[in-house]
Amino acid sequence: MSWAPHQATSSGGQIQETLQFSCCTFGRTGRPIAGVLGGGLDPLTLYQSFLIDFGTRGTDAPTDFGKRAYEMWNGGIGDSFLAVDLFMNHFSGDNELTLEVTTPSGSIDALVDGGGLTLEALAGVHLVVLRFDFQPGAADVLRLYMDPSDSIEPIAADALVSVASSDLLLPHHGAITQFTFSGDGHLPGAFDELRWGETYADVTPFLRAEVPEPISLSLLALGLLGIALARRQRSPARG
Repeated sequence: MSWAPHQATSSGGQIQETLQFSCCTFGRTGRPIAGVLGGGLDPLTLYQSFLIDFGTRGTDAPTDFGKRAYEMWNGGIGDSFLAVDLFMNHFSGDNELTLEVTTPSGSIDALVDGGGLTLEALAGVHLVVLRFDFQPGAADVLRLYMDPSDSIEPIAADALVSVASSDLLLPHHGAITQFTFSGDGHLPGAFDELRWGETYADVTPFLRAEVPEPISLSLLALGLLGIALARRQRSPARG
C-alpha cells in the first residue's frame, strides 16, 4: 500500500481477511514485541503507524457483520487479554470507531475524532498513528492520529486515553481482526506497513520538497542572467 490516505489497497505484504469455512470469516494474529512495552518500566515514548482498511459490509446483514479492529494484547490472544483495541463491533452496538485501553485497573475508551466514523464513513485505506507515553508513577497516555497529511505531529490528537494507574503492558501486537458470520457478501479488510519509531516523523514517511543546494541556486541565477543578456542583445535599439 502507499502512504496516501484513502488510496486503494495494492498487492504486496499486506495481511488480508480471507473466507474461512462456508459461513464465516474470522481471525486474529499476534506477534511478540521485543522487550515488552509498559508495565511500570522506565519512561518511554514510542510511535507506531500502520495502514488499515476495515472493509465494508456489502450485502451482509448488520446482525451478521461483526467486529473490525486492530488489537494489542497482554498475556495472550483473545478478548480476555485485550489491552489496546481500535475497533467497531456491530455485535455489541459499537458502530463508531473507538479506541479502548484495558489494564488490570479497568477499561477506558474514547471515540475517534469525536465520533461519526462508522464503517461506511471509513470505507477505504487509512493511515493510523499511535503515540505511547509510558510514564511510571504518573499516567500512561495513548494518543491516536487519523489520516495525517504530513510528518509534523498535530497539537491535538483524534483520540486520547489516559491510564492514571500507569499499568498498561503490551507484550503482543496484532494486525486486522475480523468476525463476520454471513459468508462472503462483504468486502474484506486489510492491514499493511506497520512501523515503529521514536518520533512522529519516523513513522510518517511523507515525501518532502527538496531545498536546492547553494551551488544549484547559483547556477540557476547564472542561467537566468544569460537569458536576460541574450534577450537584450536581440532587442532593437530604442530612439
